[in-house]
Amino acid sequence: MVNGARVNGVRVNGASLLERPAVAMGRRPVGLVAGWLAEWDLLILVAVILADIRLFQGSSVSSFTLFEIVTWLYCCPVVIGRLAGTGPWYPPVYAGFLRPLAAYVAWILFASVTAIATRGDSAVLQSAKNIVPVLPLVGFLFIRIRRTGTVAKIANLYIFYCLAAAVIGIVQFRLDGPYLRAPIENNEFKVDLAGDLVTNLVLGFSATPNELAVIILPGLMFCAMKLVDEIRVDRFPRLVTLAYCGLCGTVFVLAQSRGAMAWFALGFAFMVAPTARSRSFLLKLGLVCGMIALLVGIGLHATPSAEIDNTVQVRYLLWQTALEAMTHDLYVALLGDGSKYVTLWSSQEAGWEFPDSHNGWIDQALFFGVPAFLLYLVIWRRFFAICDAAPARFMTRHERLLLDSLRASLLALMGLTFFEPVADAPYAIGMVFLLMACGVVMAQLAGRAAVVRRCG
Repeated sequence: MVNGARVNGVRVNGASLLERPAVAMGRRPVGLVAGWLAEWDLLILVAVILADIRLFQGSSVSSFTLFEIVTWLYCCPVVIGRLAGTGPWYPPVYAGFLRPLAAYVAWILFASVTAIATRGDSAVLQSAKNIVPVLPLVGFLFIRIRRTGTVAKIANLYIFYCLAAAVIGIVQFRLDGPYLRAPIENNEFKVDLAGDLVTNLVLGFSATPNELAVIILPGLMFCAMKLVDEIRVDRFPRLVTLAYCGLCGTVFVLAQSRGAMAWFALGFAFMVAPTARSRSFLLKLGLVCGMIALLVGIGLHATPSAEIDNTVQVRYLLWQTALEAMTHDLYVALLGDGSKYVTLWSSQEAGWEFPDSHNGWIDQALFFGVPAFLLYLVIWRRFFAICDAAPARFMTRHERLLLDSLRASLLALMGLTFFEPVADAPYAIGMVFLLMACGVVMAQLAGRAAVVRRCG
């Protein structure tokens, strides 16, 4: 989307969505195709995260996603080689983010082993198996991404994926298919913005409309933030920017996820308002908690139809069930393994049988104990602390745009995942930590530029 960018005093004309990363860190321009092929492994990694393709599903062996396989077989050896080498370790900014992430992963593995040893239950290990790959993923991204142009490529690829999903989604809306992934049974109870049952589901490449909305949100945020940037600086937005916003926005609305729309609005409004420059994590946490209270309050006071249950009320009952499991069994509060309680009690209290609380934050405590929840919160706090402290005055216009888009997306996802069962969903976990790693890299590169500027 950027045309005529100026990097290191060199004007770069190009048609990339966020930045043509041909010139960065003092390097000479390279061919567009050659530049993309030089970072093929990063592009494949992003693709397998978003595709969420699972192998061996339904077989007697444990199933794995392509994301897990690529991470363990390719990313992990690179990270191990870095740690075992004699060269410099991760710089302080990267190490500061990796420490709470490593502590979180260590705790959930400890909870998994303890559950097997003392309770003979491998459910915790299965959930941990989906989460642990984010540690080598983030470590690999910190090694592999050396310039802001690479982050721009990742963002552009993400937007292209969203555009493809949008095209498929619009076709599904018009023709009631085809669906590239079998819709799950709960989709029958999906309601539209008016509160009626959805008759033609819009799934894109996903299995549920809510999953589609979660994936589309960051791509739409990139486009919307670019639109605002063009209006602020150039006065008139480019037609291609309007087209991308319109296409992604259309399928985002057709997914009928009211929660995703509300959280997108919060993240977008926070970043275009003067609050964007705030470094207060408490302010962000307070806004997220306030929005949660507002949405839950509206949902609990809404009157469902005779045929359709109020989804917020069902979620609220599941949250209560998870909290009762933790108070009933102190082991669950400390080390998790509470899924069986929710599965048993949810059919009695909520009317449906669920193996989780349908809440990505509460499930952290339900699956792995309250310490895991606290460590997970520390990871989010560390991410925002690093990105908020980035010296924006030493960044180009397009680098600031990238970083602000990442911060807005993560703020929105921080609240949205409170209403979605994504605590151990590989696609959601991989996507969140991919965005986090890109934001931390942007902050690190901005800090390096600040040092060079001061020395010069």
